[in-house]
Amino acid sequence: MSSLRRLYYDLFSNIYDLIIRLHSRDIEGSLRGFITEKTNLSKGQCALDLCTGTGSVAIELAKRVGETGLAVGLDFSRGMLKKANQKALALHLSQLYFVRANASQLPFKTSSFQGATCSHVPCLL
Repeated sequence: MSSLRRLYYDLFSNIYDLIIRLHSRDIEGSLRGFITEKTNLSKGQCALDLCTGTGSVAIELAKRVGETGLAVGLDFSRGMLKKANQKALALHLSQLYFVRANASQLPFKTSSFQGATCSHVPCLL
């Protein structure tokens, strides 16, 4: 990933949540609930949110898999992950972790997760 593109997303992280809410017209966040519901994940399972941005979907995944599960949000932007970590810490979600990596080169073993999500970015991948 180019350093210019990474810098763009690091800076964009400051207004990302507002832009996504306006773009998706999902002020209440019901889209995140819909996405995580469609994973059919249960308590105790492992979930991955690719290109997690500020972690909004990853947070919903963490709630879905519960304290005995694991949710991982992956993004290449430090700025996005900083915002995501702030949200997770405020919600005391100990089952949620964030990883800085490129979605085209996942740092996980095959079959590490029972479900995965990727919202608002498939056209960029």
